[in-house]
Amino acid sequence: MKTLTVFVLCIVAAYSATDLFAEIKTTDFGKTLTNTIELQLKSKDNIAHVISMVKEVRKGLRNEAEAAAADYEVVADACRAEMDSMDRKTDALEATVVKNQRLEMIDAPVLADRQAEQGNRQTELGQRTAMLEALGEENDRLVAAFQAAVAEHAAVRTMMHQARSIIEEAFHTESEAAFLQVKTSALSKLSTHIRAFKPLAEQGLSHGYAQIFNVIAMIAERAPTVANQGMVDTLLRIFDDIEENLETSLAIEREAERQRLEAFATLRGRLNGEIAKLNARIADLGRECLNLSLAVSNYQENVAGAQAQLEDVATLRADKTAQCGAEDAAYQFKNAELQGQITTCGNAIYLMEDKRELLERYNN
Repeated sequence: MKTLTVFVLCIVAAYSATDLFAEIKTTDFGKTLTNTIELQLKSKDNIAHVISMVKEVRKGLRNEAEAAAADYEVVADACRAEMDSMDRKTDALEATVVKNQRLEMIDAPVLADRQAEQGNRQTELGQRTAMLEALGEENDRLVAAFQAAVAEHAAVRTMMHQARSIIEEAFHTESEAAFLQVKTSALSKLSTHIRAFKPLAEQGLSHGYAQIFNVIAMIAERAPTVANQGMVDTLLRIFDDIEENLETSLAIEREAERQRLEAFATLRGRLNGEIAKLNARIADLGRECLNLSLAVSNYQENVAGAQAQLEDVATLRADKTAQCGAEDAAYQFKNAELQGQITTCGNAIYLMEDKRELLERYNN
């Protein structure tokens, strides 16, 4: 009876030792640890030695977990530093975009205004230049007209002087008898000379005087056979009146031309002054438009460059986020695994210390 009781207790003890580590066999590490403990117990190692061995394993796992945590902290610090650097760069680039966009908003309307003014000034310059050209052409026409009038005065005066010479040569002699004997050949010569005169212009001054000369020619042609002093004096008085009229007319023409040239010079000077001012303003506007165009172009290039860099930084940040996330996931997985193994070792130690008597009995 006593032998049977001992046998039953041995069976119970063996079963209890086998089932003791059931709660830590849920993982591969737990199974491996349990198998190791059971092998050590079967090899007749005392329970204290086995517990010490498991504690060393747990210590190694803790050291490994601390080393992994330290390594991960270095990686995490690097990730945070790079992320902070990228965030600062992103903030700086966004500030650059906003700054240049605002500068463009300020300068672009000014550029458009200056370009519009430049166009208006160029139109005005074209108008002033056309006015100056038209004024020059009109002045040339009037100068030519004045010169033609002077030429007509000269032609009339020349013809008149020649006619006077014919009369004086024919009729101004020293004796009355000689004068009375002069025949109509001189008057005929005078008539022929006068009628040979051709006006320089159909509606000009010489045309009007030609009509007067034709009347004189008619007088000469209808003169009596023998000339008389009264008729000769009449002709000479007519020539004197014509010459006086010519001098007066020419003086009036010269004074009118002088005043006209003064007015022309004044107007031309005013137009040249306006043209010079317009050219200077257009040049200033050109330089201002060039500077503003370069500035606006620079703003646009800065915005485009900053936006391109923002895209690059965003891509790099996404890649870095994925990389750091993978590093974190790997660490969390490894740490969870190590912590689970440490917990398993702790549970095994607790069970062995708590069931030391039963395990020693199983060992014996």
